[in-house]
Amino acid sequence: MNLAGYLRYVAAFNSQDWDLVHHEFYAEDVSVRFPIARLSGAAESLAWFRTAHEALFEVLAPMRIDLAEDGREIVADLAVRFIALGDTDFAPGRSPAHAGDVADVPMRATYRFDADDRITRLDVIFTGPPVQGRISRGPGRTSSQPPETSSQPPAESCERVRAAGSRSLRQP
Repeated sequence: MNLAGYLRYVAAFNSQDWDLVHHEFYAEDVSVRFPIARLSGAAESLAWFRTAHEALFEVLAPMRIDLAEDGREIVADLAVRFIALGDTDFAPGRSPAHAGDVADVPMRATYRFDADDRITRLDVIFTGPPVQGRISRGPGRTSSQPPETSSQPPAESCERVRAAGSRSLRQP
């Protein structure tokens, strides 16, 4: 698999369309190893992903991608964010997690591919501890109140643009 193909996989994964991910990117006999689960075959993996993500949203952000010259292996360092959409036991480092709980987890994923660029093996490890957080809530407002906005950019932003001058905004 090349870089563009891998980024298509990441986009499909981030869409949370597990049928697409499994039918388009996983081989029928895929082997998956996560820190919390070992899965054999696309059917078992698909069932697990559906269950794990019923109340959990997961986003992969590649930080570094190493591609084997033959295209048969990728090692990716990922920043992975988990957001609890409701009560779930699948959030890393927090069980149970509740709606609004967040865990940011650095991971390394090693993917092996067949001749059709489908994942035959996926090994994932945590490369650091989960950093727990919570999506904060604002003070609240009634629906008739528009959010506070300003038609003027912050003064410091204007100063940075003026300091940079027009040379950064125009072609020579």
